[in-house]
Amino acid sequence: NGKIAIRLAPAKGSENKALCEAILKQVDTVEAEIYRDTTAILIKDLDHEVNAEEIKAAISKALYGDNKIVDFIDINGLKKSVPGRALTAIAVLPAADAAKILDKKRIRIGWNMCRVNENLVPTRCYNCQGYGHTSKELKKETHRIATTRKWKWKFDKKEALQKILIQKLSGNSTDNWRMVTSIIEDACNRELKQIKSNNKFQQVHWWNSDIAEARKNCIAARRAMNRANKNRTRSTEESRVKYKETRKKLKKEIQKAKGMAWDKLVNDIERDIWGLGYKIVVGKLKKDLVAITEETTTALKKLFPVVPEIKWTKNNSTQEQSFTLEEIHAAAGKLNTGKAPGDDGILPEVVIAAVEAIPEIILAVMNKLIKDREFPKAWKTSKLVLIPKSNNKGEERKFRPICLTSCMGKLFEILIRDRIQKHAEENRLISDFQYGFRTGKSTKDAVKEVWSFAKLANEGSYGRKDYCALVALDIENAFNTARWNKIVEAMVRKGFDPYLVEIVQAYLQDRWVKTDNGKCIQMTCGIPQSSVLGPILWNIMYDAVLEIEMPVGVKMIAFADDLAVLTLGRTEEQLMDTTNKALGKAQMSLLLEPQPGPSWLETTPSQKEQMTEVLLQCDVIEPPLEPFAWADSTPLEMTKVVLQ
Repeated sequence: NGKIAIRLAPAKGSENKALCEAILKQVDTVEAEIYRDTTAILIKDLDHEVNAEEIKAAISKALYGDNKIVDFIDINGLKKSVPGRALTAIAVLPAADAAKILDKKRIRIGWNMCRVNENLVPTRCYNCQGYGHTSKELKKETHRIATTRKWKWKFDKKEALQKILIQKLSGNSTDNWRMVTSIIEDACNRELKQIKSNNKFQQVHWWNSDIAEARKNCIAARRAMNRANKNRTRSTEESRVKYKETRKKLKKEIQKAKGMAWDKLVNDIERDIWGLGYKIVVGKLKKDLVAITEETTTALKKLFPVVPEIKWTKNNSTQEQSFTLEEIHAAAGKLNTGKAPGDDGILPEVVIAAVEAIPEIILAVMNKLIKDREFPKAWKTSKLVLIPKSNNKGEERKFRPICLTSCMGKLFEILIRDRIQKHAEENRLISDFQYGFRTGKSTKDAVKEVWSFAKLANEGSYGRKDYCALVALDIENAFNTARWNKIVEAMVRKGFDPYLVEIVQAYLQDRWVKTDNGKCIQMTCGIPQSSVLGPILWNIMYDAVLEIEMPVGVKMIAFADDLAVLTLGRTEEQLMDTTNKALGKAQMSLLLEPQPGPSWLETTPSQKEQMTEVLLQCDVIEPPLEPFAWADSTPLEMTKVVLQ
């Protein structure tokens, strides 16, 4: 606390006061105080009539009998009597005396034999709500460090952060990921400001920036008035008048905003009579708000289905190839800056700075993990963000789940993905007709492939042109229902190195997702969306669909989880038959749903040169219990509805 402690010859009792007075007489500009090593004890079972003086006398008697009174005893925490409950008190006395009292375990105070225990209070900072330190020891500008896990990156803090990492880890040969992560978090706490957690209260529909500014001024004026009243300054009346003016202005702004919101609501009713206005009038708005929560809970159950959990054992069958410094720096360069962090709050910019400062330490950590076939659980635990999808009125709302994973985990994922991708490209293990998540392939390339197929049907001479159909299939909730055993089986079938298969097993199992309300959901299947490894693992598993042997005149094109089935036929009947056979072979036991509107057939007729459209109806099948398992029953058929 900045004070200077001078240890002198031990003095007891009245000699303490005399020594203190002697020091003050010699140096009149210095404040002297006696430091005591004290201990707080908790006294229980006190009767309702006892007071602080009686407690002091009882403690002195328990220590020295009637011969001596303890010089220093401070009693606090003596609460008012509550009927039916005994009182408690906290006594602060010298450590040596407190030890003697604690050895007795019980002392008589008044009519009762009272229990005594040491009053253990953990060291806590009530500024940041953290433990192990006090607010005086916390040298930061930010507050509430423990209530948020996200820092605000500033480029001018990069060198200072790297300096801390070098000081703590330079010359240290540690490969413990927990220690390295903890040191990185500590460096962020010391150098970076933390973003306060978002306000959980939702703003009212009529709120605007003018009201926010008026409210800010009103709060400032109220605080100034309260300070003036407390200090009894001459500006008390002036501050009171100013507060009334700002409060009046705030009320006017609120009334104005409510009027504008009401006019807008009336106009909206003209377009949608069953919208917000109707719900407010009939009192259904509150019920619908509760239904949204129930709807979200139901959506989570669909998004994260529960299947039997798979437990793989570590074999360590082959020697892994250790990562190199070049791979570490290349992986750090592939991290996207400005993105939201995971549950640990470490930003991608911080990870990049750490790789630049201590590359050997990061390399040792990653090599230790790949050697042990371990993917840390903390790096796999992700924060869940639900993004609503656009849907038609009356339909059930659908959500896109985004999983925010740790940036340290993303660095490890990039290293693994590059190894998997290199092996897949060198051995051409992924079909050329998969255009999603592929380097050098895009939606434009997929569209060109479709058009080339249509041109092939149109190349015949007059009267010999073929019909051409395109059936677009969408797998509902595909990424979240992908079976892990299918991914691993596909990797083994394609001949990936065993150590890559084992690290993917460690990556998949024991995954958890945290929601906004603090609940944790265990993932037993599926690939986390927005993850680094997810896309390449999906392509490896989904490649089995594109490898199916199809009838002549059929081509399948995939873009991520979307599948387009292209078919040719000389006649309509032949086209329908070929399409149904192709769908029967490509049928997967997931909910196949058509794109908005009917699936379409583009055709060049045999008698006319102009294009016509044939609308097709797709019979949707319900998925069996086993996701991604082939089924022979209930074939997916297409029947003609309209022929123009």
